[in-house]
Amino acid sequence: MNAILLDISNKPENKHHLDLLNSISKGLKEQKVSVEYINISKLSISPCRGCTDDPVFLSNGKCLCQDDMQKIYPKLQSSDLWIFSLYNNNNWTAQTFINFLDRMEPLYQPNFAISTNGNSHPRHKGKVAFIASSDNWESNAISIYSNHLKHFVKLFNRQFIGFIHRPHLWAIGMLQGMGVNIDDIFNAAIDAGKQMVSQKTLSKETLLTISRPLIPKNIFTNDILISG
Repeated sequence: MNAILLDISNKPENKHHLDLLNSISKGLKEQKVSVEYINISKLSISPCRGCTDDPVFLSNGKCLCQDDMQKIYPKLQSSDLWIFSLYNNNNWTAQTFINFLDRMEPLYQPNFAISTNGNSHPRHKGKVAFIASSDNWESNAISIYSNHLKHFVKLFNRQFIGFIHRPHLWAIGMLQGMGVNIDDIFNAAIDAGKQMVSQKTLSKETLLTISRPLIPKNIFTNDILISG
């Protein structure tokens, strides 16, 4: 099984974000999955030209934009598992994320199977997971990306298996500096990687552990007010 991890973050070097991704990758590798990490912020990817907006446009499976996406298309085609990742929610992230999805359109090839009763139904061609970490308290803003991706992957007949969110990421470093043990979060991330292989959806318990509150909300709010 092959997996491609696409990190769409303008600050992908954030240590705690990478620790989360590395834990998930560890779980995948323990299941004999080959994982390729790609940092989107280091690539040259042009804005989508919107070719498919033309009602008579016919795709030949290739994109007219000659840039780094040409190297990613074959990797996406050969990967059983697509993992999208981002850190924080800002204008760069939103624009880059949506543009990347738009640029995936050349890969869209409907695949239907005929069931025993003669009806057509989509055949799942792989899985998709979404991982996000942010400095916000809750996941409301990030959930917009997850919901969009959940509907988008249906175009590729892929199964959306779960949304992993680690809020107030900065608190991890603070607690580790105080000697607080938060290994359960990263152990749950390892389990999530394993579940991406063995299950159709990530378990609710695992997702709740990864996203559990690390500090009281009133302390989070006070820190924001003081720093502001």
